[in-house]
Amino acid sequence: MDFELGEIEDKPEDTSGLRVYINRDRQYTARWSPLKLELLSTFVEIEAMDAVQLETDAPNAIFDLPPNAYALVTLDLRHVPEQTHDWTYGEDWAISLTLAPNLTLGDVSKPTPMPEQFLSRAQSKADTLEFTVFALQHLRLRVDVLCYNALYLNYRHLFMNTTSVEVRRPNRAVYGTDRTFAASIVNAYQITLPFNQPKKLRVTRDPKTALPQQLVAFAHNPGGPWEPVRHRSTKGRNVWVPTSLYWDSRVRINLPILPYFSNCRGYGNFIPVWSLMEQHYACALVAQEKTLWMSEYSFGERPTADTCSDVSINCVYDEVFVGQQPLPRWFEVEAGTPLFDVSVHPVNHDDLLAKEFSEFEVLPVAPEEGAGEE
Repeated sequence: MDFELGEIEDKPEDTSGLRVYINRDRQYTARWSPLKLELLSTFVEIEAMDAVQLETDAPNAIFDLPPNAYALVTLDLRHVPEQTHDWTYGEDWAISLTLAPNLTLGDVSKPTPMPEQFLSRAQSKADTLEFTVFALQHLRLRVDVLCYNALYLNYRHLFMNTTSVEVRRPNRAVYGTDRTFAASIVNAYQITLPFNQPKKLRVTRDPKTALPQQLVAFAHNPGGPWEPVRHRSTKGRNVWVPTSLYWDSRVRINLPILPYFSNCRGYGNFIPVWSLMEQHYACALVAQEKTLWMSEYSFGERPTADTCSDVSINCVYDEVFVGQQPLPRWFEVEAGTPLFDVSVHPVNHDDLLAKEFSEFEVLPVAPEEGAGEE
């Protein structure tokens, strides 16, 4: 049931009463702001409150997310009661991440579906929770806590001043711009599709850009033990047999995330390419005025620039090992077999989604010997 709560928007209209039972269409009784003002990125709009209101409530805010930017939303809910039959996430309360291009403070909350790992019953909601909201188009974000059960209206103080929001965006691939490197999966490589491939939209759009407007990932308590929940294998969501059902007429699909890295510590199921190159602790960033640029005539010289060495990311397999697939999975291919491509040069957002890269504009990425055995 927890999975249905997160994925119901991707399914046909349900007439069996399931939507009512899982509380998907229920009107919330109250909407609370969990924000702590001292821990927020720059916002574009904030709720007006007088001194008296500020003594008992926290104002909410709207955050601007340009394409390729992401918001790191962290909630410290360790003091909130653990889930019981009388206090259930999704029935009595919920975290709401509302996104829309023209969102305002007064708009009704329309929560985006939350990641499966977070909705799992194995994941405590009374914990430090970290979400990454990655924008694939220009969006605005509002963070709320929704109360569905009026018996718990007095719980609002538990959520006050618990949440930080930090908006991050690329700016180093071409310094001072939002250009970023792109990853591409290629139909001709004949590899089973990545488990973290963005869902296929059912609306009629240009197939090159038929991606959702945002991706939301969940990273369980980044400072504590890591007990990942494997994603479920579901046909038409992360399993496509045959893969032509997903590809249609497309030969290449460009992505702003790393394919195949679907369940990783600190990232969840989506790793923005630029975030890995610009914000990983194993990367050494050089100030712009200290960089040394190389040209075709720079014989015998070495560049001085950002470097990333020995980047290590802990991930688990989401793929089911038993059974056969029509195409090899990434861990079944021989060493050196291309899995996906990465662009040679950084590109802007429009090119990232729609550009038809030539073989001279990309570098293939392949596993080393034994890469799938660890």
